[in-house]
Amino acid sequence: MVLVLTTDDMRGLISLREAIAAFETAFVDWAHNQPPGGLRQRVHAPSGARILLHQGLAYTADALGIAVHCEMVHVADDGRQRFSTMGSPVRVIYDASTACLRAVLIGEIYPEELPNSHAVVGLPTAAASAVGTKLLARPDATTLGLLGAGTQARYHLVAACHIRPLERVRVYSPTRASREGFASEMQTVLGIDVQAVDHPAEAVKSADIVLLATDTTTPVLDGDWLAEGTHVTSIVWSSSQSQKRRELDDTTLRRAAVVATNSLQQVEADQGADLWDTVESGVLSRDKLADLGQLIRGDAPGRSSAEEITVFKNCAFWGMGDQAVASLLVQRAEERGRGTPIDAPAAQYR
Repeated sequence: MVLVLTTDDMRGLISLREAIAAFETAFVDWAHNQPPGGLRQRVHAPSGARILLHQGLAYTADALGIAVHCEMVHVADDGRQRFSTMGSPVRVIYDASTACLRAVLIGEIYPEELPNSHAVVGLPTAAASAVGTKLLARPDATTLGLLGAGTQARYHLVAACHIRPLERVRVYSPTRASREGFASEMQTVLGIDVQAVDHPAEAVKSADIVLLATDTTTPVLDGDWLAEGTHVTSIVWSSSQSQKRRELDDTTLRRAAVVATNSLQQVEADQGADLWDTVESGVLSRDKLADLGQLIRGDAPGRSSAEEITVFKNCAFWGMGDQAVASLLVQRAEERGRGTPIDAPAAQYR
């Protein structure tokens, strides 16, 4: 028998806090037992459709599998990506000890904090960002500046509240109604002070943590706005197969003492503009660049003082964390009687 879970089966089954914990364990496992392969891959069709594949092994969860999602991408005149169709994501989970098929998950994962807030792979993206932010942001961080007021911003703000004792958030997006509606909604969700501001500098200045969750193609941040000791997390990423996009400016990268990402192998494979191009041009020193595996093992220095500026660039390498979350969802669904067991063989032969 193989268990099939749909979006409604999974809705609210786990919290974003639990997802972050599962991701942390998966990244620690990966740091100390890195298997070959596992990079995220993209395939583009002439129509504009593209499929993305995230694969990974979650050691502690004993889960091995893939997540795939497909989207129809159109590039607007301003260079921003627009999506006319989002195919339902599919996760396939195998037992890593037996190679038997365990479950198939169809649809997005909505955590209990945001049971109706849709974001394409919002939960794994925010959970991966939270792992990097937790490693680099000051432990006493209480203020956050947010550029962006979309669905990824919602997931990332909730995740940030789970890893730091945030008390005040300032959010900016170009559309007044969007940022004010976001602030009102998230203040209710989180029970902390969330206010919209009229200029991005107002959100960034004096913030302990700055989150960039935009759909930009050009930098939205001015590194001169950053106070000493600020941590910056950025999520816009691109590959050499698609339009190059940047969210971070040169000044931020120059001022940062540490610039970390999920996986340096993924950066090399994708050649994303924020990291690969800036190293190639000499803006970013290769010596400052590290990945989560190096930070976790202690092979690269993380934050060494309260005054340092640090950066985490999410490069969408999170397949093993996603498998850990999927395994937790399957366990929780089995406990609560959710999902549909189908009469299909878990293995063709054994």
